[in-house]
Amino acid sequence: MVTGSGERRVVPTGPVAVVRSGRQWGATATPRGTAVDRSKSADDLVEAFVEALGELRRSTTTLERATRRSLKKLRDEGDMPTALALAQPAELRESLNHAIRRVEESRHAIRLAVFDEGLRQGMSIGELGRQFGFSRQLAARYAKESRTDA
Repeated sequence: MVTGSGERRVVPTGPVAVVRSGRQWGATATPRGTAVDRSKSADDLVEAFVEALGELRRSTTTLERATRRSLKKLRDEGDMPTALALAQPAELRESLNHAIRRVEESRHAIRLAVFDEGLRQGMSIGELGRQFGFSRQLAARYAKESRTDA
């Protein structure tokens, strides 16, 4: 949304964070269905995050290839049913959604571990929030969750 003064405003539309002026706004601290394994070391958490990113990259690459094949078929033959069957939208959507969830859950687990350790080492909640680039309110939720689940 653009205001009369030309300022761009984004309004949150769901549980996903929406960026406004470089900060997250309207975000929930915990993705739905997140299961955080506190017994893992920081190295294990980062490794799981890297693996989740790889899965997401593979999923998006597969989706891109299928979409390009489908688009070519549609342009060449004009046959929507064949092009849509070639795209496999339901299967690819599920795969992409699963990969995105894994990345969100891994990122969340890392943030909780960093908040837990940062607070134990004397960092303030505001300082941690600034390092991650989100509001003090969201940082406070992460701090609370890291203390509760630790």
